[in-house]
Amino acid sequence: MILLQPVIERLQAVTDANGAKLFRVVQGSISYAAATKAGAALGDGPNAYVLPLADLPNPAQSDGGPQVVVSQFQVQIFIRLHGSVHGFAKELELVDLENRVLASLLGWAPGTNLKRLTLARSGLSDFRDQELWWGMVFQTRYGIQPTSL
Repeated sequence: MILLQPVIERLQAVTDANGAKLFRVVQGSISYAAATKAGAALGDGPNAYVLPLADLPNPAQSDGGPQVVVSQFQVQIFIRLHGSVHGFAKELELVDLENRVLASLLGWAPGTNLKRLTLARSGLSDFRDQELWWGMVFQTRYGIQPTSL
């Protein structure tokens, strides 16, 4: 698993078209768990939560040999959908949020010995009671090598 604090810090620095901070909240998985509980006070957003997903090792070329690991994490974006009868304004806001996250993270390496980030997938995570959650899965690669203890 990779450290996600550098990703959180990078997203905290992203700004909107006016130079203001893009997200009201940028936190990790513990804050996400609290935010998804029924009745959580989320405000209107936009908020972003960075969550570890999976480490997917490629098969070793030989027994006990080195391996390449694909490490995935998700950026969960929250926005509240009120104020627009048809939601078009919020759709434009979501597209802008996604584009700014992509501009910040795509091609960036979140640490030493990690490859540059690529987008694995994105899509609707949840939509209920005018709360929209949009997930963007990013991935990087790194190598692991057996060591003697």
